[in-house]
Amino acid sequence: MNPGAIVRCRNRDWVLLPSDQADVYRLRPLTGATDDVVAIHRRLTDLIGYELPEERLRSAVFPRPSPDDLADDVGVGKTIEALLIARELLDRGEIKRLGVLCPPCLCEQWQRELAEKFNLGAVIIRSGTVGALERRKAGADSLYRHYPVQVASIDFLKSDRNRHLFLLDCPDLIIVDEAHGSAVAAESNPGQHQCHQLVREIAARADRHLILLTATPHSGIESAFRSLLGLLRPEFSAWDTAALTEPRRIELARHFVQRTRRDIENDWEGEHCFPRREAADETYRLSRPYRDLFTRTCDFCSEMVQSGQALARRQQRVRYWGALALLRCVMSSPAAAVASLPPAIAFALPAIKSGPWLISFTISPAARREILRRLLALNLDIAAREASGNNKM
Repeated sequence: MNPGAIVRCRNRDWVLLPSDQADVYRLRPLTGATDDVVAIHRRLTDLIGYELPEERLRSAVFPRPSPDDLADDVGVGKTIEALLIARELLDRGEIKRLGVLCPPCLCEQWQRELAEKFNLGAVIIRSGTVGALERRKAGADSLYRHYPVQVASIDFLKSDRNRHLFLLDCPDLIIVDEAHGSAVAAESNPGQHQCHQLVREIAARADRHLILLTATPHSGIESAFRSLLGLLRPEFSAWDTAALTEPRRIELARHFVQRTRRDIENDWEGEHCFPRREAADETYRLSRPYRDLFTRTCDFCSEMVQSGQALARRQQRVRYWGALALLRCVMSSPAAAVASLPPAIAFALPAIKSGPWLISFTISPAARREILRRLLALNLDIAAREASGNNKM
């Protein structure tokens, strides 16, 4: 056993530290404080190990992971926990292929975490990348079998067209991020129903590893929570979680892991894990051009909302949403206001000088009003699309 190895002694896991004495083991608890180190004499532990086996030093053996639901708080480490399990299974040779299913907006983040922290090069599978991935591979295997590490958009895979092919060549270990989106949904949400059907079929094979990650396992709807538990083991979906017997509670705890920030705030490695937040209000002076833009924006938004009072209720709400979006953009900062301007009106900003706290707008009042009108029109269009349920741009 070399320094850095994880070992088992006295019914506890330890990290083996370097020692200046050949006959002495130096051990630090795996979950203890950094200065909580013990020394154990090699010959002594071998001698008493015949009578007290727990005193003998041996390599730690971690259980083979079963389908698990990690429901830790945001920022507590679900991603790292899941990828540590994946890395362990890959190194043991128990799995050959790994797949991560997540919302499309998180694909790049997962790809980056896999590469930077675990040296695993993953491909992203979604509608915009499938063509290039198909051209890159050789042979007749599907891309789900060809690429050993993949991060896939669950929105892409859940459709009937793509789900069946993915299930035929599904990787050995599947990690589902934002798993609460795969719970049983109301009939009015067919997209979530497709996600649940996909994950349920993945979980149906007993020889496949499945890890579900979510910071919000319980949305307040008991049936949805039970449907998530049923993905781990089918019988869990029939259990009343509010009245579990002790044997059932123990059995569920083997599959469902949940930690909050409060749980590990002071108890992880004996250190304070999160910076203490100190809230305070700070004031600053607006530059004259920014104050002018801010004032004109407020007047413009007020005019647009008030002039729509005679419109239908839905049209009033659309105007209000558009005005609110514009105000939030301009109130955030001068840089945010400029960054949010669509390219179609960039011609109206011939010169913009930025400093640490201000941006000087060298445009005429007429051009500025035209910018506001076009920006509001854009926000109104976005709000109208969201209200109608059409998010395509």
